[in-house]
Amino acid sequence: MATTRRGPGRRAAVGLAWVAAATGAVLVLLGALPALQLRHPIAAMATAFVPYGVLAWLVVTLVVLTSRSWRVRAVALLTIPLLALQVAWTRPYWPREAATAGPPSGATLTVMTLSTYYGRADAAQLAAEAARARPDVVVLTEVTEDGMAALRATAWGEMFPNRVGEAGPAWTSEGTMVYSPWPLELLEAPATSDDTYVVRVEAPAGPVTVFAVHVANPQTGFAEWAPDLAVVRQVCERHLGESLVVVGDFNATREHAPLGDLLAVGLADAAEQAGRGWLPTFPAQRLYGPWAGIHYPSVIGLDHVLVGPGVEATEVRAFRVDGTDHRGLAARLTLRDASGAP
Repeated sequence: MATTRRGPGRRAAVGLAWVAAATGAVLVLLGALPALQLRHPIAAMATAFVPYGVLAWLVVTLVVLTSRSWRVRAVALLTIPLLALQVAWTRPYWPREAATAGPPSGATLTVMTLSTYYGRADAAQLAAEAARARPDVVVLTEVTEDGMAALRATAWGEMFPNRVGEAGPAWTSEGTMVYSPWPLELLEAPATSDDTYVVRVEAPAGPVTVFAVHVANPQTGFAEWAPDLAVVRQVCERHLGESLVVVGDFNATREHAPLGDLLAVGLADAAEQAGRGWLPTFPAQRLYGPWAGIHYPSVIGLDHVLVGPGVEATEVRAFRVDGTDHRGLAARLTLRDASGAP
C-alpha cells in the first residue's frame, strides 16, 4: 500500500525533473553559445529567462539526490556543476555593497525612464513620480500624441520646459522623448527602428551626454533587434570620453549577446554598480481582459540605465505607473572625470 501511494508521486517528480532538465539544458546552451540567440526570435526571447535555469537545475538535483538508486544519484555529478554554472551567471543580480571608483565629486544627476505603452501610461501618476524624483533628465518611449496631450494636462510642462523628440501616432512605438528642466542640445539621431537621440544636457552637475534608447523587440522585430543594438554600441563608443548615460528600453536582458557587446565597450549597468542587484521591469500590469489592472510580478529586465567611465551610479530603483506594461527606473548618479578619477 505504502509503495503504491509513493509510486505516483515519485513518477510525477521524475517527470518534473525531465521537464526541468530539458528546460535547463536549453537555457545553458543559450547562455554558453550566444550565437544561438541570433538564430530565431524564440531563442532570443527564451534567453531572457537564462537566470531561471538555477531553478530548473535545482529541481533536477533535488530529485536525483532523493532517489533510492545510486545510479540515479550519480547523475548529480553532472547536475551540480550545471547548477553551479547557472548560479555563477546570476552574480550580477546579487545585491551587494556598491562599487566605487574613488571619492565622489559631489556633482549629482538624477535620470528617470519609462516605456509608456503607446502613450497609455497614467499621466497623473507619471507626473507625480517625477515630482518625487525631481529628475534632471527623463526619457520616455512609445510616446504618442494622445499621451503628450495627457501630460500637458498635468504640471509636466512646468517641471520640464525643455524637450527633444516628437510624439508618434496612436499605437506606434516610434515616439521617444527626452525632457529636462535644463537646456538640451540634440547631438545626433542614430538610425534605429524606433526613435533614439543623443543629447547634451547642461545640468547643474555639468554637461552630460544622454543617449535615449528604444530598439526593436525580438518578438515582432527580430531582424532589426540585434542591428539596432549594434548601432547603439557604435554610438556609445564615440561618446565614451564624455559623461555618458545610456537609458531607455533596450528590449534585452544582460544575458543577451547584443547587450553584452554593448556593456563590453566600457559601460556599466547602474543597478549592478549601485549594488541594487536584480531589477526586473517587465511585465508590470495586465492591460486588457477581465483582469485588467492587475499588477504582475516583473520577471525580466528590459529597461536599463547604463553609465560610462565618467559617471557612477549610487542608487537605482524601479517604480510602477498604471496603464503601461513596463516598470520605470530612476537612478541617482555621480559625475566624475571620464577617466574615472575624482
